Amino acid sequence: MNDQGKTKEKLIKELQKLRQENNSLRASHDKDITKRKQAEQELIIANKELAFQSEEKEKQEAANKELEAFSYSVSHDLRAPLRHIGGFVDLLIKNNSSQLDKAGLR
Repeated sequence: MNDQGKTKEKLIKELQKLRQENNSLRASHDKDITKRKQAEQELIIANKELAFQSEEKEKQEAANKELEAFSYSVSHDLRAPLRHIGGFVDLLIKNNSSQLDKAGLR
């Protein structure tokens, strides 16, 4: 083989080596892109879950406010009748305590 043939053979080997390195780099690049896309998908899912949880929290807070308003209303609505009953009992004891036994006075 002459010098030109040896040089050509070296160039062919070098070209094959460069192609292998290029393929290796391309595969590595593809893996990086795949990992990035997976991370993006996970981030999208996490954001959706966070939005859902935020909406649920807002719904629960609204329900709690409604329950507080209801319980406030009920407690105030029941106070007046209880005061009337208490007043009636006091009046009954004051006017009729002599006619009541121990159980009646309790």
